[in-house]
Amino acid sequence: MSIFRELYEEEDEKNPRLGQDRDVTVTIKPPHTAEEADKALQSKDNYGRYISTMRNSKVSQKDVEEYFGPRSPNVKNVKQRERYSKFIELNPDSDMTYQQWLVNGPVGTDVGPYPVNTKATYDAFVNQFITKPNLLKWAVAGNRLIFPKESNPGRNEVKNIVTTVLTNAGFPPKSYKFSSDVTEGKLKEYIKEELNKRSRQ
Repeated sequence: MSIFRELYEEEDEKNPRLGQDRDVTVTIKPPHTAEEADKALQSKDNYGRYISTMRNSKVSQKDVEEYFGPRSPNVKNVKQRERYSKFIELNPDSDMTYQQWLVNGPVGTDVGPYPVNTKATYDAFVNQFITKPNLLKWAVAGNRLIFPKESNPGRNEVKNIVTTVLTNAGFPPKSYKFSSDVTEGKLKEYIKEELNKRSRQ
């Protein structure tokens, strides 16, 4: 029995190689349900700071530069001057100077200044290309969500992402619990090793 207790400890510092072979399980407690958690994980709006890491193949570096401007400050300045000229051409009654246009021009259009590339503006830009979150893979089993280790990032990253999502979706901290399960292959391998060790003692 001690072998099984050791294997299923939530954090097993004595056997880190076993910990690396564990799936992450999230148990949802009433009144919340696993179905509600599943729905929360499918909504990109719950991912907060992780939105920027969901950038998919539809967003190229060219897309980013077309929206935020060229990386080279000199090239960007030339392009902005061209945009300003186009703005004045389309708005002949405007008395907006170039400096005023840089601050008050129609950002996000081809006759406005390039948006400032901050984390918030970058996340908002990337968000429009994302149709479905793609950071995690999971399955629903009863009142649990199971995140297979071979289809997901490390355990700590999975926990951090899930915690962010569930918190943003309104789940109280005590409404879910993380645990880790050893995969069947590793379990058999470990038990065999332990039995061999004990037979030699």
